[in-house]
Amino acid sequence: MYQSPVKGPEIGDIIEDKYRIDSLIGEGGMGKVFRVTHTKLDKTFALKLMHFDRDLKKEALENQILRFKREAETLAKVTHPNIVAITDFGVLPQSNLPYIVMEYLEGKSLRQILREKGTLSEPKAIEIAKQIAAGLHEAHTRGIVHRDLKPENIMVQQFADGSINVRILDFGIAKLIGKAAEDNRDLTGTDLAGTLKYIAPEQLSGLPVDARTDVFNISLIVYEMLTGTVPSVLIGKYKSLVEMRPGATPELSELIARGLKQDPAERPQSALEFKQELDKITKGFVKEDIQKELSIAASVTQTAIEKPVPIEPQPQQKSIVTQLLAITLGLIVGAALYQILKQPDKSPEDGPAAVKIPETVIPATVFIKGGKTKIGNDKADEYSRPEHEVELKPFRISKFLVTNRQYAEFVKQTKRQPPPNWNGGTPPADALEKPVVFVSWHDANEYCLWLSQGTTKRYRLPTEQEWEYVASKAIDLAVEEIANSYTEWTGSELTLYPGSRLKLDRELLEANTMVFRGKNLSTGKGDIYYRGYQPKTYSAGDLGFRVVCNAD
Repeated sequence: MYQSPVKGPEIGDIIEDKYRIDSLIGEGGMGKVFRVTHTKLDKTFALKLMHFDRDLKKEALENQILRFKREAETLAKVTHPNIVAITDFGVLPQSNLPYIVMEYLEGKSLRQILREKGTLSEPKAIEIAKQIAAGLHEAHTRGIVHRDLKPENIMVQQFADGSINVRILDFGIAKLIGKAAEDNRDLTGTDLAGTLKYIAPEQLSGLPVDARTDVFNISLIVYEMLTGTVPSVLIGKYKSLVEMRPGATPELSELIARGLKQDPAERPQSALEFKQELDKITKGFVKEDIQKELSIAASVTQTAIEKPVPIEPQPQQKSIVTQLLAITLGLIVGAALYQILKQPDKSPEDGPAAVKIPETVIPATVFIKGGKTKIGNDKADEYSRPEHEVELKPFRISKFLVTNRQYAEFVKQTKRQPPPNWNGGTPPADALEKPVVFVSWHDANEYCLWLSQGTTKRYRLPTEQEWEYVASKAIDLAVEEIANSYTEWTGSELTLYPGSRLKLDRELLEANTMVFRGKNLSTGKGDIYYRGYQPKTYSAGDLGFRVVCNAD
């Protein structure tokens, strides 16, 4: 028998000449998760060191390692706003321990949130579940089933505007199905995988798993978010959601009951179907909120009508008063509707009040004359095809990415939430001239509005066509840090290039998904053709931005 060593690296060790172990983040039955620094890129990642079966023949261990590499490669190709990206993987040569490298996230696990709050409101629980389902649907379409969904494996990032971004972690025991699998085994080499408390009936029985297995797990998580307990579904009897939480939406209780059915055929048949059912329930919430606001507005108006008038008006005056009250009612109701339906994005005219910005923190720009150019690459991934011609008007683009020092002035003047990697309200002294990261698209856009208010120029984020043109000629144009070790927000929403054979999912089109450029998440290398995309609330430790302004 061949015994695989289980001792892993220690703090300070460097794995394969590039990942320095900084600290231990967590530990479980599947392995350990470390916070690491890529020594060449000076970037933070999370590295999961996994354990294989200890007692294996050498040939069996080698086969297991080959299977791990094949399946990890498949997982690395999954790119979605609600799934933590895998950037690298490998096997330590001396210990035969496999590892996966993922992006490092600032936020709280759903487990931490539940420990702090106990239970969540229905709207928040549904929003979290919808984002989980959206990420799972992408994985399922690639033949990947998670099999171990639980609050510990869900990361929630909370933003200053109240919005959240949910990310699914730990596909470490994921199972490949259909075309994605060459055999019916998983990364751990075991048939029974998952946490017993959250395990689906078919897993416990050793039956095949599919997307409906993950739907079962989402349903358990929603139940727990709303009640604080995990139902004993495997025993067969448990109280419904509406029994455990009086006042719960009946449609939601019915959906969770279907999701927890013992027979997978009786559950929603996909994560997408589960999400669509949640969307219907959410629309009901919106309708109720509008009715509530209208009720409040009408109540305010009625109070104004019933207020005593000191002097009894004449008949003609009564007509005028009636008209004024009607106008008042219309204005109040209209204002209430506007507050509900207005979009969160601001136009350039809606930015903060005019401010004085020191010249020293205004980004230096380079003039780009524009003209006709070709964008895209027929040899790149499908989202970057086909190559096509565009025409660009003259513009100026910042020579460098916006720095922490420049962004700090914006934070100071607007009282905006600082990035989570700063020391409170100010960036670390040794990072002042480094690119600011952990900024959402909303943050970057607000920064551009602030610059426009405090200068004579109109600032914005570059379109991806402008970005790609500059990146292809960066040396000649003297533009720095582009298509290098950082990804950059653009001002472009995700669309397909003219003539593309792909078809975008409806949920992507409806999510105001924005394009970022600069680095291929699958390879970790700079790529001027790679097109990544995330919702406007997303932020990451390698995602920054530069600005564009008018040429004159």
